[in-house]
Amino acid sequence: MTPVSNKLEYMQLLQNDPNRIPAFALAEVAFLVELTSADNDISHLAAKGLRLLAYAERQPNAPVNTSVTEEDRSKRNPIYEQLGDPKITIAGDFL
Repeated sequence: MTPVSNKLEYMQLLQNDPNRIPAFALAEVAFLVELTSADNDISHLAAKGLRLLAYAERQPNAPVNTSVTEEDRSKRNPIYEQLGDPKITIAGDFL
């Protein structure tokens, strides 16, 4: 790794690190598993996490996830955004 002159440059190097993509894939798998939880709060948090992942992948200068094709990404991201939409009321058992 090359030496960096300031914190902003260091943050950009970390954000563009290709090793960061597998962490996003692992988080996506974990959120998808949690989505099926019997606990409504856990499912809701997982849906919000998927929504945030979809937003994070669209940020400028974000590394491209090469394991997902552009066609799959265009189908997947709108669904993730709808799942975690804060305007949707969550119905369920609350103790």
